[in-house]
Amino acid sequence: MIRAIEIAENVSDGVKDFKRDLKTNENFDFFLMGLTGDRNKLYDRINKRVLEMFDMGLVNELILLKNLGLDDSFTSMQGIGYKEIFPYLDGKKTLEEVIHDIQINSRHYAKRQLTWFKRYENLKWYDIDLQPDFATLIEIIEKDIRAFYNI
Repeated sequence: MIRAIEIAENVSDGVKDFKRDLKTNENFDFFLMGLTGDRNKLYDRINKRVLEMFDMGLVNELILLKNLGLDDSFTSMQGIGYKEIFPYLDGKKTLEEVIHDIQINSRHYAKRQLTWFKRYENLKWYDIDLQPDFATLIEIIEKDIRAFYNI
């Protein structure tokens, strides 16, 4: 909302409808692709990645940043994974609650990303679950790119 208000105040024609105003640039010929797959598997990977971030020292990283003078008033501290830890450092939440919050917020963000990219009609989706391995997926994508550019 804040960004929308900033745009409305600083742009003569205000906030535009992103879907309606999507225009391709004739100067660029690009192949737009996205990866998709089973949502439950995606959410499981997100949950595991959050746990890995904690194992790799996410809390210590935030403590270091806080000691350098950064607090939750800084925009850089509002990213997923940072903003949720401040209540833990202030003794208002447990580590388990914070981990759960980061997992939920990360899953919601992933869902918003998918929704955002669905507006691109020329985006070619690749379902990672339909391929036996990553190498096969890369081969398929490379073949499609070559066909798109006639190379």
